[in-house]
Amino acid sequence: MEPFHSILKIYYTILAVIGIPVNLMTILILSQGRCGLSICTTRYLVSMTTADLLVIITAVLLYRGSSYYFPESFLQITPVCRATFVLLYAASECSVWFTVTFSFDRFVAICCQKLKTKYCTDKNAAAILSMTCILICFKNVAFYFRFEPGEIIDSIPWFCKETPSYYSAPDLSAYPDDNPPDIKISKNQQLTSGFTIDDSLSINILGVIIVHNGAGVDIIIECLQEQLKDYAHWSENLTRWHKSKTAEEN
Repeated sequence: MEPFHSILKIYYTILAVIGIPVNLMTILILSQGRCGLSICTTRYLVSMTTADLLVIITAVLLYRGSSYYFPESFLQITPVCRATFVLLYAASECSVWFTVTFSFDRFVAICCQKLKTKYCTDKNAAAILSMTCILICFKNVAFYFRFEPGEIIDSIPWFCKETPSYYSAPDLSAYPDDNPPDIKISKNQQLTSGFTIDDSLSINILGVIIVHNGAGVDIIIECLQEQLKDYAHWSENLTRWHKSKTAEEN
């Protein structure tokens, strides 16, 4: 696995070195308003590019970069890595939903000529993008409390691991005395830096990077394989537990 991680390290480094300046230059050019585009379209494009830039900063620099280059830095302190995950979730979802809102705006502009003059305006674009961003941020604030310290060193909480209750099955948590002790809903992926991140988060983050930057296919395949194994293990344990409960009742 060492050559594999070395390749990923080089790849994400190149992605950050190229992606950040390119997105910054795109934002600068679009913000000047000299591209012959409407103000409404320019606002959408700037917002999408900014979201893509934040995805690279959070997913590649803070998330990947900290594990590769700063494995024992302040970025590994629990409050900081919690905030990193929240920003990472929010940036990736904003990148996706800004694209959706822009696609709908273009649909109205092309197919609904009567609605175009009322909907495709600068004020509507600003309101839609702002509301989308606010809702996504509120939604992802809850993920800050999803993690707990992985270790306590000199009274300082380090690293992030998911709380055991996060993956508790609702139908089993109503019967705490009957829960089988070996059931696990999902398996966390441990990173070298001490971060823990579940498969769905990896797929979400790297899925955005694939769409906008063409990255991370191998990681997604690995995550999917691990997720399928976890679900199979969970299903097997749950079936065994139900059989034992049925046998006890009979």
